[in-house]
Amino acid sequence: MKLMSNNWRQKFFKLVSLPTFVSCVLIVILVHVVIWILLVEYLPTWEERAHFGEMFVVTHSLFDGLALVALIFTILIQQSEIKSQKLEAKKTVMVQKTLVEVLAITAQLNAQYSLLDSKNRAHDRSLKNSVPREQLNTEVVGINNIECNISDSVENLKDMLATFEAVETVIDYSNKST
Repeated sequence: MKLMSNNWRQKFFKLVSLPTFVSCVLIVILVHVVIWILLVEYLPTWEERAHFGEMFVVTHSLFDGLALVALIFTILIQQSEIKSQKLEAKKTVMVQKTLVEVLAITAQLNAQYSLLDSKNRAHDRSLKNSVPREQLNTEVVGINNIECNISDSVENLKDMLATFEAVETVIDYSNKST
């Protein structure tokens, strides 16, 4: 729905460009000049012109009222647009914070995986070179600790991804409602 609104807005502003606006102003001025010439020509006295002009006082008041309504409507539309822009900015900040946290956890996971890989390679080398049993046990404990850290980081990453999906759901819902 928002895309349709933006599409309509783009078409409107293409239609109402500066040349179109200037043309409309010139047409209004031309109409006023023609009416003034016709009034002077066909209503020779000021009294007759005054009576003729008094017939349009109600019309003048009507257009003044319509202009006021249009002004208020424009202010309300601008207020609505500002609120939606603030909401979008807040959502963007939330998404960016979530992405930064996800990237940090991913970097931590990558570091731990590379550390685990190097420990595994060292362990494999020590097995080939027949390293004493005590040293192997400490290496296995170190590898187990790294694996626990990795699984904790994976759980944190899953939580962050769930949060990110919840934020996306809120954004999608608010986009549908606006």
